[in-house]
Amino acid sequence: KRFKFSDFWKLLVGVSSLIGTCMALIGWRLIDVVDYQHIQKPDGEDILPPNGH
Repeated sequence: KRFKFSDFWKLLVGVSSLIGTCMALIGWRLIDVVDYQHIQKPDGEDILPPNGH
C-alpha cells in the first residue's frame, strides 16, 4: 500500500488541531491560575478599605 501525501496532510492537520486545542486549554488554565494568584496576593490587601484599624 503506497503512502499518499494527502493522507499525510490529513494526519498533519488532525494532529495540529488536536495540539492546538490542548495548548489553548492549557493556556486558558494557566491564565486562570495566574489571575487567581494575582487576585489572592496578600500585598494587594492595602487596596482594600481598612477594617477598624
